[in-house]
Amino acid sequence: MTKKCTLFILIVSLFLTQGIAQNNAKLSDLPFGLSTDEKLDYSLEHYWDGYDFKDVSTLGQKGVILDYVVLLSKASVESAKKSIKQTLVRASGDNLIFSLFVECYNRFLFGVDSRFMDYEKYLAVVEYITKSPDINELQKQKFIFPNRVVMTNRLGTKVTDFFFKQKNGDQGSLYEIKSEYIILFFNNPDCENCSLAKEKIVGSEILNNYIADRKLKIISIYPSKEIDHWSRLTYPQTWINGYDYEGKIIGDGLYIIRKYPCIYLLDKDKKVLLKETTVEKIEQYLLRSLSV
Repeated sequence: MTKKCTLFILIVSLFLTQGIAQNNAKLSDLPFGLSTDEKLDYSLEHYWDGYDFKDVSTLGQKGVILDYVVLLSKASVESAKKSIKQTLVRASGDNLIFSLFVECYNRFLFGVDSRFMDYEKYLAVVEYITKSPDINELQKQKFIFPNRVVMTNRLGTKVTDFFFKQKNGDQGSLYEIKSEYIILFFNNPDCENCSLAKEKIVGSEILNNYIADRKLKIISIYPSKEIDHWSRLTYPQTWINGYDYEGKIIGDGLYIIRKYPCIYLLDKDKKVLLKETTVEKIEQYLLRSLSV
């Protein structure tokens, strides 16, 4: 193994295991008179000024990439995607540097346990890899599944309808449910995090107020036909609780569930407002909608 390759492995390990740094990367001086959003966009655009994209060690300084990820998380989708593609272009001259950036984007923007996960921003990586004439077919094939994940029930699109059956035998479909907002709560009876999320929803004053005002409905779905354990669980009476008796949600790829619970926030037209989100982020979204 070469010295450069060993350094690369050490740097990637450092990036993926250390905590978030305190924004100690050296940014370009900000021009006077910029708005808050303009300052963020400018900092992101010029973040890598002065860094040598042919030297792994200059990019391996503590906190450099982690601080960059924090900036990406705060930036608009358009600004973040532009910056991501620019880094990949600059890194394309060196295979190790390029792999470093791709690995970090995979970890932070696509990682199922990452608090920075953002499919819309990660789409910049998918688009670059799949459309670049300089990327071989083997590398492109690795992004077939990520592309499916991003594009299936994408943010801003109408989700796929499905049918479900409740414990009493009543059948229904997602599109039959009318509400200003819908929380679609895919869960598994053996999932501890699902139980915790259920408790958070039940205990949320914000969500309960929306439910009381008839502006929100909770649709709890067990995406399986094997219901022995599920049928013994109890859910709030205000929820619609069902299971996928046809086995199509996962079997036919109507939804890609990478981790339980898998939570969506939908609007009245069944468009995706938040995808694979958390109870806390839903609360924040609804609070912001009140102030608009």
